[in-house]
Amino acid sequence: MELLEDKVYKDWVKSYLYSKQNKRCIGCLDEYSKRNTEIDHIEPKSKGGSDEPSNLQLLCSTCNRIKGTSSQSVFLAKTAHLRIGKSTEGMDFDSYNLETYSEHDWSFREVAEEILREVGMPKKEIRKTLKRCYPHGFLPNVDLEPVENAAREYDYEVNQKEEREREEEIRDEIIRICVEREDDIFEGYIIEEDVEQEVREKYNEQDNRK
Repeated sequence: MELLEDKVYKDWVKSYLYSKQNKRCIGCLDEYSKRNTEIDHIEPKSKGGSDEPSNLQLLCSTCNRIKGTSSQSVFLAKTAHLRIGKSTEGMDFDSYNLETYSEHDWSFREVAEEILREVGMPKKEIRKTLKRCYPHGFLPNVDLEPVENAAREYDYEVNQKEEREREEEIRDEIIRICVEREDDIFEGYIIEEDVEQEVREKYNEQDNRK
């Protein structure tokens, strides 16, 4: 069972965060009653985020919708303009990285760049992507959807490339082991499926240790 499915834990962690944040929403820094705040995962559950207090924060419903499944840095960049001139007195907010993203009102371009940086896109590629997404420049009526789609596509392509490289590495390892063991197998016969299972288990163990 997930921790937040336990009502006792959920009530406790909400009270803990409400006190830590001094009754304020992390996104806009406005004060809310506890019942009008929502528990959010700093690192989204879809990306492996846990239900531990260190990965949780309270947001108002509006800011929670803005964050969605985006990273904390992108969320704080998107909402920086909401925090300008507001006090963080009494808040224990070190873990939220608020200072970095509250120094100024982030421009539309800066937020777009942060979205692309978040998926590891190189600077040169970021410039090309922004030109492609906004050929007429950053006009008042543009939104972030094109650049968010571009970020998802880039992230998918990178993951696919990494998966292909991993499969090639696994196949090379299987072939190496089969050739190495061939002389030790009765009549030179080796069951490749067994070697493949062994190699994949080894790689899975390595992944789990990362």
